[in-house]
Amino acid sequence: MRKFLVSLLLSVVGLLSPAAARAQFLGYVSPQTVQGPLTGASPATCSGVAQFYLVPNLGQTEHFVTISFATGNTGSASMYLQGSLGGFPYPISDVWLGSDDTSIQGTASGSGYYPQLYAVVTCPAASTYTVQYSGASSTPLNIAGQSLSNQVGKEIFTLQLAAHTVIAPFVQFVPPFGSSQGMLVFSLSGTGPAGQVIAVNCLSPQTNPALSFSFVPSTAVGVQVFQVPPSPCSLLNVSYNASGTTAHTISVDYLFNPPGFSLAATSAAWSKAPITSASTVSVKGTGGVLFNVVVNTSVAGTIKLYDIGVAGCTGTPGSGLFATITTLAAAPPIILPYNVLTYNGICVVTSAGQDLTVTYQ
Repeated sequence: MRKFLVSLLLSVVGLLSPAAARAQFLGYVSPQTVQGPLTGASPATCSGVAQFYLVPNLGQTEHFVTISFATGNTGSASMYLQGSLGGFPYPISDVWLGSDDTSIQGTASGSGYYPQLYAVVTCPAASTYTVQYSGASSTPLNIAGQSLSNQVGKEIFTLQLAAHTVIAPFVQFVPPFGSSQGMLVFSLSGTGPAGQVIAVNCLSPQTNPALSFSFVPSTAVGVQVFQVPPSPCSLLNVSYNASGTTAHTISVDYLFNPPGFSLAATSAAWSKAPITSASTVSVKGTGGVLFNVVVNTSVAGTIKLYDIGVAGCTGTPGSGLFATITTLAAAPPIILPYNVLTYNGICVVTSAGQDLTVTYQ
């Protein structure tokens, strides 16, 4: 009995020794949870440049941040999570793009353990905001609800003056699904200036030359929607230019289509171009999507389709031919589905008096 008590006492002393105590801190207990404001008890003030907030590191692997504004509504804002591994920082989340409106709440989420993790915020100077963080050591997050909404919808420009070129650091971003496919929702607060152009550029190093899609809004007040064709892309830039002047503002949202959407599903409405004579017609002067060609009344001849801009769509273009259709006299109407992306434009050359309807975006 005495030997047993001595052995038990030595075991207890061993557990309480400094070495044993230190051993308790060599690893993390899972699941580990951390939550709280990164900006402290009071709202932070925007500086107009990127601001970094260090996340408390207790071994969590799933990260979720939200931003809410106390004052603002003067312009665009952004937020993302940045991890650091081996001294090299890189984003580990999708980029939230929105406005500093007090009614707006932005979210970003990421997965993985990193020695250092930051929430990176950029917003207009003098706006005030709070960033909340929640993290745990658990299975990967299921992107749904508000987080999915922030991933799909990006507020590129918010109440920007429409009288000049809009270029800012937070309009260059990684598309959430690796593709440009989606739509731009453009709105004017009043009559717009002349010479408006919205350009979407894919800056991926894999594409040379870089892909570019441009859209020309009208000067009418209200909302206009432009379809952006799908193209593999790891970095996007959206810019707005205007040659005229106005005191009114623009807002531009980029709504991305999740994987699984076909080109035909990007919009309920397509544009159409009727062609009824032997001619060379620039159906669309910039890149877009050719959905189909309907031959309503057929005569003997050819229909040639070119991927070429409006400037080159004259006579018989010397490049860009991607389809030649041979039509027969008095043949029944036919529908020719294409559903293809064009990078420069859609140009149609008919050799006879075929009656066509070209559907496109």
